[in-house]
Amino acid sequence: MCLRMLSAACTAGGIAAYGLTDMAVTPSALVKCNMQIDPAKYQSISSGFGVVLKEQGARGFFRGWVPTLLGYSALAACKIGVSQFFKRYYSDIGGPEYATRYQMLIYLASFSSADVSL
Repeated sequence: MCLRMLSAACTAGGIAAYGLTDMAVTPSALVKCNMQIDPAKYQSISSGFGVVLKEQGARGFFRGWVPTLLGYSALAACKIGVSQFFKRYYSDIGGPEYATRYQMLIYLASFSSADVSL
């Protein structure tokens, strides 16, 4: 039961870390994409922010934040869950002594395995 609560807490932390931070940078990603689409109109980051603000208002900066929040939150939930699986799997392979001694390597391997598998 305690391990499930820990996994749920890690998943919630991952959602907050991935989803909320990526949502927070949505305005700069929006300006960057606009610069790629129309470089004559959006000549720099600062002028790009000015164009968006002038043409669409402050609301224009947050277009696309909902899919960004949902997508990265789902990705984080999956990555954290899968990495917890690999962490337990690799710890069981080595046994308790090696799991304690090589904890950092097990964490590295579990998160790397989660990234590769997703």
